[in-house]
Parts: sequence; C-alpha cells; structure tokens
Amino acid sequence: MRKTLPALFCALLAFAAAGQSVEVAQKWVYSSANMLLDSDVDALLAVMKDAKAAGATHAQLNDYQFGFLGDMPPRYFENAGKVREAAAALGLELVPGIFSIGQSGRYLYNDPNLADGIPVRDVRFIVNGGVAKVDPSLAPAIVNAGFDEAEGEGLVGWRFVEPEGVKMYFIDTEVKHSGKASVRATRPEGQRRRDETPYGVVQTVRVKPFHTYRLCAWVKADGITPSEYSIAVIGSRDKRVLTYQWLAIKPTQDWTQHKIAFNSLDHDEVELYVGFETTRGTIWFDDVSIEPAGLLNVLRRELTPLKVTSQDRKTAYQECADFKYVRDSKLGVAPTRGDFMVVSRGTYDIWHEGPSIELTANSRIKDGDAILVSFFSPTVIYEKQQVTVSVSEPKVFEIMEDEMRRVSALFGAKSYFMNYDEIRSAGWEDQPGGAHLSPGELLAKHVTRAVEIVRKYAPGAAIYVWSDMFDPYHNAPELKPGDYYYFANGSWYGSWEGLPKEVGIVNWIGRPESLKWFADRGHRQIVSISLDSGPVDRATRRFERATGVPNIVGYMYTTWSKRYDNMAPFFKLLSEWTPPEVQPQPQEPAAHGREDVR
Repeated sequence: MRKTLPALFCALLAFAAAGQSVEVAQKWVYSSANMLLDSDVDALLAVMKDAKAAGATHAQLNDYQFGFLGDMPPRYFENAGKVREAAAALGLELVPGIFSIGQSGRYLYNDPNLADGIPVRDVRFIVNGGVAKVDPSLAPAIVNAGFDEAEGEGLVGWRFVEPEGVKMYFIDTEVKHSGKASVRATRPEGQRRRDETPYGVVQTVRVKPFHTYRLCAWVKADGITPSEYSIAVIGSRDKRVLTYQWLAIKPTQDWTQHKIAFNSLDHDEVELYVGFETTRGTIWFDDVSIEPAGLLNVLRRELTPLKVTSQDRKTAYQECADFKYVRDSKLGVAPTRGDFMVVSRGTYDIWHEGPSIELTANSRIKDGDAILVSFFSPTVIYEKQQVTVSVSEPKVFEIMEDEMRRVSALFGAKSYFMNYDEIRSAGWEDQPGGAHLSPGELLAKHVTRAVEIVRKYAPGAAIYVWSDMFDPYHNAPELKPGDYYYFANGSWYGSWEGLPKEVGIVNWIGRPESLKWFADRGHRQIVSISLDSGPVDRATRRFERATGVPNIVGYMYTTWSKRYDNMAPFFKLLSEWTPPEVQPQPQEPAAHGREDVR
C-alpha cells in the first residue's frame, strides 16, 4: 500500500496535457427531500431542473421515509412518482440513498431498541416503598457551582482557560441567576480561535466509571452567535471528549436552564468546561449541577442485557420474578428538534425521567436495600438528536432488506447510494455468538451483508458508498494509543475489507492519498465537493488533487444546507477547468490523517 508515486505522476501527465479541459462522465448533485411534503417536492423538482440545465447527469436523492415506506400514505407515493417521472423527462438519473447507518432515525423509527448501546455499569439504586430509584448521592460534587466565591480575580474551585494574552471570561456580580455572581463570556473584537482547545472556566470533578449523568446549567445570552461547545465534559486522563451535544441557546434569551447528558466511560475524573466560543455578543452561565441519569433511555434486547444484583454482587436478581419488566416508555419517541423528521419516533432526548425498578410481590429485594443496576443506553450526538443504529444487531438487516425491496420497487433505479457515514458509536455491546470483533471488523461484515441485499433486489445496479468510514486517511485510521473516534470502542481500521471493488466510492475528503488509496484498491470514484461556504473557485483545489488518479468517473456538487446557488457556477467551472502541467517528482504518500478523529 505504501508505494512511491512516479506511476501516478506519469499517469497524470498522460491524462492532463496543458490547455485541454477535463471530461468527466458523471456530474452529480446531492439532494434530500421529505416527499410527504408538497413544498419539499416542488423545491426538489426545481433543483433537478436547474441541475440538468447546469449539466448534471445524476441526482442523489435522500429521504428519511425510505426506511419505513410501509407506513406512508398514498400522497407520498404520488409525490415520489412525480419526482421519478420528472427525472426521466429530464434525462437525469436518480440515485436513491439507502442504508443510513450513522444518522439512523429511519431504522430507529421501526424499533428504538436498535440503537447502539454504551454500557452503564453497577449504578446504585435505593429501594423505598417497593420502588428502586437511582441513589441521589451519586451526584458528583461541584465546588462553587454558583460562581459566588471569588478568589482575587479568579473563582474558588475553578480555573480560567483562555487564549494566551486574551481575556474572555469575567466574574459578573451585576447579572446572575441566583446568589452573588455569574460567569460572563465575551470574545474580544477581532480575536479568533487558534486551536481546538476548549476555552472556559474549568473544574476537575470526580465521577463513577461507566455511569450516565445529566449536566444542567442556567444560561443567559445577549446578541450571541451560538457555538458548538457551551459546555464540554472531557476525560481528565486522556482528554477524550465525552459530550457532543450542543445547547440550543437563542441569540438573545433570559435565564434558561439547559441540560446535556454524558457517559463517563472508563474515567473516574472529568474536566468540566463551562464557556463559549462566540464571534459576537455576551453570554452568562450560573448554577451548574450534575445529577445521575438513572435508567434514562435503557435499551432492551439480547445484545444489551439489563442486570440487577445485590450491592455485594453475590445475588443476581431475576426480572419478572424479583422486579417487574423494565422499559422506558419514552425511549425513541422524543419531540423532534430536527428539520427533516415529521414524526418523533426514532428520536431520543435526555430531558425526560427514566423508569424506576418496581419490585414484585414475592421479591427477594427488600425496602431499604441498595442494589446495583447495569444496562446499555445510546448516546445522543448534537442538537439534532443523532443516534447510531447498532452494527452488531442482526435484526437491523431485516429493516434494511425491507427498505431495499420497497425503494427498488418504487424507483427501479440503475444505481443506489449506501449512506454509511458518521457512525459515531460501536463495539461496546455483546456480540452474536460471543464474538469480540473490533468496530472495523463489525463494519466490514455489515457492509458485506448490505451489498448482498442490494444485489438481491437490483442485481445489475451500480452501488456507491461514502468514503469516510472506509478510509484509513479519514475516519478509519489505525489508532495510536490515546486516539479515539467519538464513542467507538476501538478503531474502524479494516472496515474496507467488506467492500467489493465494484462498489463505487464517493470520496468525501478528497485528499490525494485517500483518492489514490481507493484507486489502488480498484474502486471507481466520485469526488464530493461542498461549497456551502467559500467561493466557487475553491473547488479547483479538489480538481487538482484528483488529476491523474485512475478511475475518477465524476464529481458531486454536495450541499448539506440546500444551498444550490453555487451549483451552476460549479458545473461551469468543472467543464472549463484545465489541469496544470505537472512534472514527475517521486515522493512518499503522507502519513495517515485523522481529520474526524476526536
């Protein structure tokens, strides 16, 4: 795999004579729609018409409802027919997006228990009146949680972490939620982030390993630009980020309580960052607290068992004999906060209260007992409630097969796009047959089965997949000690072993080493380019990277925010772009990058 590159540059010279424009067979546009909504369909039809006029050949189409078409009313299929007929009339090939594994709401709609589980171990519950509830004394202690005790220009129990030479955080005795003071954050005009270090007021807090907690804070804002990390929880030992949830702070709001949740994983100490990355405005924080989350979002299936023991672990209690069946009635039915879901099924929150454990009449557990409860629960990523479906659970393939059967019957497409991307959690659950596969090995087996399902219902169709989860230069590197990827228990390295070479790669990252690596494996590639921000001519850098790489069959105009104003200029730039003349200079490929590793 690690070869010098003279052959690549020779191929580049042969491919790119100076002054000759590059011809590509496929010009794709990324699109998504909720075809239950007439307004979405009208917008999609307009995008398709504009795409064809701009020279596009393919429209990659995503719809959240593809995973549960059996529940769709006639109106949905009428609208889908309009889209199918319009594409045929335009001569634009539709490529339906299937198998959304990382952003998995379409599968979790069918069964919220299919979410990937992270272990919660030996949480102490106390029995009172025949009901066991999480022991409130498990709440971690936060020193000076209300920011009321000053120590010179600092705060008792907290330290300030700010850019060198820049003052961003202040004690405010005039504006506060309660007590004597709050913390105020204001970014100085012209100052910009210089690295990925979280800024804020920071405290080291003791926690229990593999416990779930809910972190609360009161927040006030005045004319701010919201940011990703208003509050962060980071493992003290290895600096692993344990929260990827954003507070839904309004640009201007009065004091409002916000909550996020986190699993401590194998940490007994965490760094609690309270701060803000703002480009304008002012924000205040006050009255921070952490509470045990109990059985919030408990998953119930064979690979995610629930276990209850005595405090000394010598007695294992039996469900339905010692205590009633445990179920979170609000699992996966949270009010949706996303803009692409029209139903709440398949969405999760951390705001509701989890279930208690109710004793049976003949239970061996008695009032006043302390018991230990172990179970699995999913992690919620970002404000849009992203939850990953389990890649260990065989039942997921039943839903995938139903999806492929219905989507292929609806569109009869020549190509299908597998949405394996941003798979943020895996490898903690029990595995079928007692296996102990790494996340990469699990994903390789999973995508092998996915290709078989596509072949069953569309034997001659072309298959494509996003690159990121199969790319050793992106999300699938061989991790070094201390590296990790979100909440995966190990590396995605080797995941590509499940991809037959006839599966096309839509290359998200577009780095030369990534493009060449997939080319060497024999995959054809589509280069994905997002222009949601920045000038159109920024795309030329991606064109240059792909020049001379064998089997680049097309480019995709990719927009995550439905910005199509740059689409026509993009395809015009692509049609007119001429590659530079390059002299062969052998060199070693770059070391594996970790662009999306956290």
